[in-house]
Amino acid sequence: MDARTPKLVHPGSPKPVMDAVVDDPFENYRHSLGFLVHEVERESSRLLQQYLRPHGITPAQWYFIRVLYDQDGISQAELGKRVGSLGPTTVVALRTLEKKGLVKRQKHPTDARKFNVFLTKRARQVQHDLVQCGANVHIVASADLSADRVEQMRAA
Repeated sequence: MDARTPKLVHPGSPKPVMDAVVDDPFENYRHSLGFLVHEVERESSRLLQQYLRPHGITPAQWYFIRVLYDQDGISQAELGKRVGSLGPTTVVALRTLEKKGLVKRQKHPTDARKFNVFLTKRARQVQHDLVQCGANVHIVASADLSADRVEQMRAA
């Protein structure tokens, strides 16, 4: 490596972690790992939207419901944290899900400032169908991958 070879620096790290040969980022951006990961996420979201549409659920709403299928009755703040959503976005999503009859919010038993979120009977009735929508995306996305490769990706 010559003096012109850039050093790869991890954000927040004062030292380079490795020498890096960087192609022209403006010429080859479609081959960058970041771009490819973004494209996979975008296509997965589009596909999930198609599967969920007949159920009247958006992918963003699905993420909240999916977390509640794993642990019903958690606080609104914890739910937002697990989904990766900011407070106001969480409130809007939960209000929409309440209007659709899929969740209900109840005041926390000991802290009046908090709400716990529960799935309704209706949400439980469609659980199998909604979970299958997510499974269908996984099946399509992993169709050309070996089981070992899928496990490697999960472990990363």
